[in-house]
Amino acid sequence: MTSEMEYLNSQIEEEEHNIRLIEERKSEYPELQDIPLKLIKDEEKHRDRLKDLRRQREELQNATKSSKETLSLSAEEKVKKIYVDREEERRLFREMISGRTPIHILLMEAEKGMGKTILLDQFWQISEGFKRARVDFKDPSYTMGKILGEIRDQYGRQSFPIFHTECRSVLSQFGHDVTHNALICPAIDVRLTKISGDELRNYQRLITNAFLADLETIREKDQPVVMLFDNFQKASVSTKTWITELLIDEIRRYPWLVCVVTGRERPLIPASDSSWCLQHTLQPLSVEHRKEYIQKVKITQNEELVTFITKHSKGNPLILQQLVQTLLEE
Repeated sequence: MTSEMEYLNSQIEEEEHNIRLIEERKSEYPELQDIPLKLIKDEEKHRDRLKDLRRQREELQNATKSSKETLSLSAEEKVKKIYVDREEERRLFREMISGRTPIHILLMEAEKGMGKTILLDQFWQISEGFKRARVDFKDPSYTMGKILGEIRDQYGRQSFPIFHTECRSVLSQFGHDVTHNALICPAIDVRLTKISGDELRNYQRLITNAFLADLETIREKDQPVVMLFDNFQKASVSTKTWITELLIDEIRRYPWLVCVVTGRERPLIPASDSSWCLQHTLQPLSVEHRKEYIQKVKITQNEELVTFITKHSKGNPLILQQLVQTLLEE
């Protein structure tokens, strides 16, 4: 973490130096100065990069602060608040929201207790300050309309005129006139249950595209929009089909739209689509990371107990936590 902070500080100093040069020369005669004209022409690019670097440094500082705060916690508190590993996934997500990778869709699966939701919590924290929304498929009732409605309300209901207009157009074709925006999404769900096949798919595509068009208007300049989905396995078959075959396919056209879907299963798309989408399986914690967790919680220094917990947790973070909790209660 120290080396990463040093790198960020050096890059920030470099961009701050560039901005100072630009500001000093803008009111003078750039052509008479030894500063490259390209530096002045790329002023906006340098300012945006400086903003992004400072944000990355703040994230790293917050992570360091959080780590230090856990040192003062009791053993019982540490059991639930200390996490290890998953650096690879967090690094990838940071690259996704900063545009440093062409990948902007992450489809992630893992068995129960592997830390999917906790990782999404961390993604949520990392994306603070950006337009972001999160939906948890708690049960099969999450239909297309309900999902888009929840996301819309998190971004700001008033920011979706294209979506609302398209939905009203669709509803009018069924002979319905819905005035209030709050009622549009439930009405869409009810009406679309009456049709199927290509007709259903065509209406879903129209509505989805209208929704994404509004997202493009609300995003801040050169900033990502973040969309997180949890517990994909609980969604209904029709919702899984919509997400897999339509939503993800449309999102691929918007590289600034960062989408993460997690669950005990994940949407399955062709492997050839790897340039913009990563299909990923969370791996069990390594033996080293299991021992690191035990050491950070400071529950025991007994080597036999450490070996027992390390072996029987099988790298599952939830089982590891439960074994340590059991030891605390004895």
